[in-house]
Amino acid sequence: MEGLTLLFVELIEKNLTGVTKIIMKKYMLKKDFKGLKKGTQFYLIAESEFIGIKEYVLRTRDLRIRIEINDKEFRKNFILLS
Repeated sequence: MEGLTLLFVELIEKNLTGVTKIIMKKYMLKKDFKGLKKGTQFYLIAESEFIGIKEYVLRTRDLRIRIEINDKEFRKNFILLS
């Protein structure tokens, strides 16, 4: 798909010993959504934008559940933890 930008949302942090670790952004559900309970925590795996339409891919902390949502659903139902 031409014009599709896929960004893997990973923050890389190096400590003083030179060890690199990957830190993913964590989000939490504000309210029940698509059969998932309020307070469920997710990692933001990927973000994409095509012709101004943003979509997000999130996975639960245990990595069992994967959801794809649009920007409106994301802003309405999730809050940033870290």
